[in-house]
Amino acid sequence: MASTRAAWTAPRTVVSWLAADQGDPQPLVSLPDEVVAGSYSWSPDGGWVTFLATGSGHTSLCLLGVPNGDFRYLGDVNSGGLSHPLPVSPVSWAADGSELLYSAAASRLESPGRFFSPEAEVCRG
Repeated sequence: MASTRAAWTAPRTVVSWLAADQGDPQPLVSLPDEVVAGSYSWSPDGGWVTFLATGSGHTSLCLLGVPNGDFRYLGDVNSGGLSHPLPVSPVSWAADGSELLYSAAASRLESPGRFFSPEAEVCRG
């Protein structure tokens, strides 16, 4: 992860991928929020990673495809009134990596628990 800031813009977090057989990191996505250190959860096959991003008074759960950079916002999560969320991922992956279970703020969703299938882009709760 690298955080960059231009003089005329707000800070952005750039998420980069560094493959073991390559020498230079490849930028995958640029976020307006800060990634919460330690909030990562890798899919069993290593093709996806979830993480928390925080900024502007909210904490978001994000999903990123690796190494293609396919980015998805999954929802806002409740940080329990903390100014900085705990560095724990609110995600549990299915053993085959085909789905993940996560919790999100109930006020924005019908149900506080959701299943998401990264490959099928299906969300059900």
